[in-house]
Amino acid sequence: MENILQGESCLRIKRLRGGAFLKELSLQRFVSLSFFLFAFFLLNHESHWVLGDSLKSFQKSQLTERKNFFLHFEKPFVTRKDFNRTFSSFFDRNRLWKKLVDFRIIIPKTSKFAFIDFSRLSEEVEKQFPKEVIRFLYLSSYMCKIFAYFWEQALSAHHYLVPQFFDVDTDNADAWCSTGGMGFVCASYILGIEKGWVPLSETLFRLHKILSFFDSLSGKDLKHGFLAHFYELSTGDRAKYVEYSTLDTAWLIMGILLVKSYVLEKRDMIESDVSVNNRKEIVKDIVDMVDRIYDRVEWSAAESEGGFLIHGWDYDEFLLTGADGKSLTYSEFDESYPMYILSVGSSKHPISRNIWSKIDRQMNKISLNENLKVDVFGEKLGLFAHIYPLTYLDMRDYFIKDFVRSSGEILFFKDSENIRYFDNAKKVTYLNYTYTKSLGEIFPEKYSTYINYWGLSAVWSGFNHYDILEPYTRLSEARVAPSSMMGTIVFDPDLVFFQFKSLRERKYFPDEGFPDVDSKYGFVSSFTLGEVDVNREPVMRRVLDIDKGAELLMLENYLTGFVWQMIQQNSNITDALDLLGFLVILSQKNTALKDSLYKESIAPRFELFLKNSPTIFLKDGDKVLRSDQVCLKITSASVGFDSYELEVSSCSDFSDNCEHLEIALDDIFSYRLHENEVSTGSFFYRLRGKRANILDSDRLLYTNWSPVKRLDINVSSLNGSLFVDFLKNLDVD
Repeated sequence: MENILQGESCLRIKRLRGGAFLKELSLQRFVSLSFFLFAFFLLNHESHWVLGDSLKSFQKSQLTERKNFFLHFEKPFVTRKDFNRTFSSFFDRNRLWKKLVDFRIIIPKTSKFAFIDFSRLSEEVEKQFPKEVIRFLYLSSYMCKIFAYFWEQALSAHHYLVPQFFDVDTDNADAWCSTGGMGFVCASYILGIEKGWVPLSETLFRLHKILSFFDSLSGKDLKHGFLAHFYELSTGDRAKYVEYSTLDTAWLIMGILLVKSYVLEKRDMIESDVSVNNRKEIVKDIVDMVDRIYDRVEWSAAESEGGFLIHGWDYDEFLLTGADGKSLTYSEFDESYPMYILSVGSSKHPISRNIWSKIDRQMNKISLNENLKVDVFGEKLGLFAHIYPLTYLDMRDYFIKDFVRSSGEILFFKDSENIRYFDNAKKVTYLNYTYTKSLGEIFPEKYSTYINYWGLSAVWSGFNHYDILEPYTRLSEARVAPSSMMGTIVFDPDLVFFQFKSLRERKYFPDEGFPDVDSKYGFVSSFTLGEVDVNREPVMRRVLDIDKGAELLMLENYLTGFVWQMIQQNSNITDALDLLGFLVILSQKNTALKDSLYKESIAPRFELFLKNSPTIFLKDGDKVLRSDQVCLKITSASVGFDSYELEVSSCSDFSDNCEHLEIALDDIFSYRLHENEVSTGSFFYRLRGKRANILDSDRLLYTNWSPVKRLDINVSSLNGSLFVDFLKNLDVD
């Protein structure tokens, strides 16, 4: 054991199946988080590993093949500031190892080798750390596996397009890529950069190639700017007999708009990174391609006679029609409503906002239990119809802080039709759960799966069977969709995490020979514990791009709110929401759902200061700052605002004697106050950012008001010049 504690220790994380990723990490750099790293390994459920000399490698110690693996971490997410405090007690490396030995997590075998007992590690981690840390450990590890699907299966020969599905047992990848799925892939790549899973330079290179592919399409590959549902990986051509899909085009645009927001926000970082090829041009190239792909879509060409958007055109460019011969339209509530937001928000080819109110959202009163009935819509749809839109759109209600009254209030995020989409999805998720559970309890032999598992959504149930599982209408073999269930974590974290752990631990599964629901790319498409129809599988070990993408991004929204934060920076989307009647409050960033069930508008911050090197005078025994200029500096400026509004009052509640001042962006670092007239007294200041709606310049969008500052001043003169004595400069709580 002494040898293990000596010298410069390194930790090598190795993928054992395929051996694609290797990375050495200095243990000294992350010694305060070492316990976290061991917990991180635990999450992939192997009983023992061998710890090699000087920790330079991990080798298999059992005959059982290890199925899961870890990605190359350039900047491991364990360096997050949130967890530095949690693990601060392990700064001393030798004490850490002694602790692990005392816990019998590390069991010395020789002077050079020791075993890590992962069952003991699991017990101690769950004893030592709070629920939030445990969830972060499990979910972060699981998210890496999902990301690996998008990273590993993207080949340079295929323009880095990802096959729409992958069979994990046979390593069989589909020959087509899905346009909508690629939107989720692009968004996931940005998440990979942010978490340090993959290098910035390589990821931007791949994104540039993907965007170049879609940007360069023309002729038969497009219809009024809309893309085909599928493209062949080998040739890049539109797949044969495949339709032009309005909705899949919308999903691609949502994903690449996130890419645009991110590269604009990180422009300075990207352009200063010498590892990035063409770093001075790549941001502009990416932004220009995203804009062209969005702007070329002629949304108005996809309007039906009734104004609703159509499903698309077939391979021969005729309208897609139903059995009645009429064109198929998105006239009822389903997963398509983000497409209406994009079409209303289009800078080049917008449609009328009036169509929004005509979408059928039939409300029904449903019993969640014996004592509670709720009004919901879309309750008969699979989970995917509620998950996909809210992957990108943060439709939580606001919690707004009132800094004047030291209080807060909840403002509903609802549209012109008085609909709260996040609240509705939360109810529908719980209904999905209670519906399946009641079937399992009432008919245990027929629906044995539903006794312990839930999640009705669109799934692959066999190699040639794709089923839509929906409450009340369509069920197949008591089958469930674990990835879709995971995507609902933002609606009910406790319920979802409980099932997550049950699946990882194979609870309630028939026997050891039953196929695993987990895989190297996370949970597979579907499974059932009951009888299986012909041509279907008890566990369909296939992963689907759009499902895994929504799952990954929703998990990140739960942990950090990152996806929501990026999308809200896009003015086409936020301004379209404003036109559709949503209360849009501009914000610096979004909060993660694990921290709050509400989104919080982060207001600007500012400071008051005296310009021109003020001198300290003694006045009546007190120290006083004296200057002829009182100035304001905005310390959290955002490039997304047109200007700032400053409110000044002699009343602490701003109920009277208010003056409103406009602060141009050129003046945000030094704006002079009381330039024309100033008097002795107390003054109160608060600030908010604002900008015009790019789709309707008469509409203004604002941030929340900032915390209030108070300034007590006394006007005096010295040698004939007017001065302001700076008596107090306080934040008012």
